[in-house]
Amino acid sequence: LFILLSAITSSRAQGYSFSGNDLLQRCDGPYTNELQKLAYTSFCTGYLQGLQQMHSVVIGVHKSSALYCEPTITGSYDQLERVVIKWLKGNPEQLHRDARVLVTRAWIEAFPCQ
Repeated sequence: LFILLSAITSSRAQGYSFSGNDLLQRCDGPYTNELQKLAYTSFCTGYLQGLQQMHSVVIGVHKSSALYCEPTITGSYDQLERVVIKWLKGNPEQLHRDARVLVTRAWIEAFPCQ
């Protein structure tokens, strides 16, 4: 797990990294107007859905163990988003880090596999 998270963060040396600060602003505001709110919250939902779906694809293709086990039957993308927002707000010292890593950490903590 640590190796995977380290590999993800090493990719940001290539250029711009989308940080936890960036993601929190898009997912939770503040927004300057309703159009920005719609655009940013749509981006947030799509970003998180993409990460969650990629996790599922990697597990399926590589037959690897899940990093987290979200409640897919009874849960929703809204729940996954709320977990991320809560984690980001509760860990402000981490917000400069790569958003992909922070989202993964939030979901690992919230949805451990048993």
